[in-house]
Parts: sequence; C-alpha cells; structure tokens
Amino acid sequence: MPGSIRRCVVYLVLAGCGQSHAPKKTTPPSSTSPDSGATPGPSGTQPADARPGPTTPPPMADAAGPGTPPASQDARPASADASTPPMNGADASPAATKLEAVPPELIWSAAKGRSASSPVTVRNGTTASVSLTALTIMGADAAGFAPMPMPMLPLAVGAGMESKLPIAFSPPGNAPSKPNHATLQIAAGAAGALTVQLWALPTPATDGGNEPTLKAIVDTLGYAIDVGGDSLSLGLGAAPIGSEVKAQLLVRAAAGPVTMIAAARFAPDEPLPYGWYTNPAPTLNQVASMQKGTNVTLFPALEAGAKTTFDPGDMPFGLYVKSNVHTTYSEDARNAMNPTKHAVRVYPLKDRMGAPIADGYLACFEEASNGDYNDYVFVMRNVKPAP
Repeated sequence: MPGSIRRCVVYLVLAGCGQSHAPKKTTPPSSTSPDSGATPGPSGTQPADARPGPTTPPPMADAAGPGTPPASQDARPASADASTPPMNGADASPAATKLEAVPPELIWSAAKGRSASSPVTVRNGTTASVSLTALTIMGADAAGFAPMPMPMLPLAVGAGMESKLPIAFSPPGNAPSKPNHATLQIAAGAAGALTVQLWALPTPATDGGNEPTLKAIVDTLGYAIDVGGDSLSLGLGAAPIGSEVKAQLLVRAAAGPVTMIAAARFAPDEPLPYGWYTNPAPTLNQVASMQKGTNVTLFPALEAGAKTTFDPGDMPFGLYVKSNVHTTYSEDARNAMNPTKHAVRVYPLKDRMGAPIADGYLACFEEASNGDYNDYVFVMRNVKPAP
C-alpha cells in the first residue's frame, strides 16, 4: 500500500511503516456500546513455574502453527500473579493499584509466512471503569504486528477487572531472521494511554542454515550481550569470546531457588529433557522437557510437569540437555565423545540499556558442530560461576 501510513483494520493504525516521521492517524471509534466484549470471567493466571517465558507469556500460535489457541479479549478479575517469571531483571509486579499494561514488553517469535500471537493484559486496579478507545502500532516494523482478533472499541474494563488483547506477529515468507520492533499504544480516554514495546523474531520452518544468529536471538530477548560475533557460526574454540565467562559449573548466588528458563530452541525436532547435575556421578536432575513440534522458536513449549526453578543447595552444579543421540554437558571434559567439546558458552546478562542484571546469566548450547550456539538457550537467575 502506498504512503507511510497504513490502516490494516478498523481502529488500528500502523504509523511509521515507511518513514519514522510519519504522523499518526486514528480512526474514530464507532457507536459500539462501551461494554462490548467486556464479559466477566474467571481468573486465567497460572503459577510462575507453569510455563516458560520472560516478562512475556509464551507465544500462542494461531491455526497456522502449533501452540496454545489465542486468548480472547474478555474482561476478568485482575490478578496479582505474574503469568511467567521475569527475565529482564525486574521483579514480578504486585497487585495493580492503577491502570497498567502487562507485560510492558512483549517478546515472541513466528515462523516466516505464518502468524503467532502473544497477549497484552490491561489491568484496571482503579476504582472506576476505564474505556479503551484506540489501539495504535508505531515504528519501522509496525506492518508486521496487529491485534488479532481486533476487539470491538470502545472496550470497557471495569474497576478491578482485566482484559486480554492478543497481538499477532506475521512476518512474510522472505523476512530476514532479525529482531522486529514496534510500539503498541493503548488509548484509554481520560485515563491517558498505555505503551507496550513489541519485539518479535521471524524464524524458519525448520532448523538449518536459515536459523537466526545467537546475536539476533539475544537482541530480541532484550539482552545487550556481546556473544562474540554477528554471524551464524561463532566457532568451537574453548577460549571465551565476546563477554563469555568461564563457568562450566555454577553455584547458587543466594539462598532460595535457581531459575532456569528455556528462552530459545533451534535444533532437531524431538522431546528434549534438560536440567542440572552434580558431580562426580553425574546425577541428572530434570527440570523440564521441551515438546516435540516446537524446535525452531523462542520460548519452546514444555511437556506436562515442567518447572522453571530448582534448588541445588550450596553444591556446585552443571547444566545438561539430553537428545536422542547424546547428552550435552556444560563441562567440556564430559563432552569428550560428543561432536563439540566446549558445548556451552555462558554470558553475564545485561538489559537492553546495558545495565548488568544481578546474578543472571545466559547459557547457550551447541549440540552439533556448526558453532551457532543457538540450539538451546537458557536464562539462569540466582547463579554465579563456581569458584
């Protein structure tokens, strides 16, 4: 469509698709009743260890791909529980006492030529009903994002209620595997406006040479990490590259559980158990298993019974993944019979602005021998390198 402003659906404006200085234009809301789409329902929150994710819930694929069906935009009682553990250094939000959009940053992926959705939740912790009047998506990559399905506006969110707004990311079939970024603005009448940052990564249909680089993955996830290069292959040498640290074994940084979140997977399609181990045996302790069918994605789906935390006590521990052909360990010496000896690179976490995230590390696995270190990527919290 010509021009720098593209209206994709009623009430949705994609500004800046072609030029960052393009003015915004919003279609006035219809005469739909303010209560349209706002039917009370039960709380839909899950325990923090129920599924993986950053401050963002895991993506929900539409009919074009596997995953959880997209959530509706129905209103429901607001909950203080975070649906997923935070990954960017921020603690989970307490009970809402104001109007807010959760999470403030949405991160997910979609296969090229297909579509996947992830929800933004508008929570009204005030004592008065709030009317959502317009949704505007802005930015250079705005054309790839859209509310799906589009809610009837204005949408009333009653006091103490919340409403889910699924946002779809639909990269074209020839999209490069690089981060896509846009900004969602939610107009709420006299209550002002809410802003959510949208980050998404186009992924190939299968693992192989068209996979995103480790740099593209960490940039999408929101970590300002020097992984040692921006090419797909980073080499297999044992010497640290970029900001990598020597951390073949870890220890708990403070009393309490360690967090282990499966943040990315670009590897053969099979169930994939992973977890931690202690020496000298080693004794393997499974935390979760990635599902078959989610092998080229951010935040792969996990099998039933999965957790995102464990407590190793004060003993040093290593990390492992177990494929159908071999087990890959964080200790080089245990990988002597595997394709790659130095199979795990560990990087200290920094947020998008470059600020260190205390006791946070990224563990990146190379299961084969092409040196991409994007086969399995885990966010670790409350850890530090073992002395």
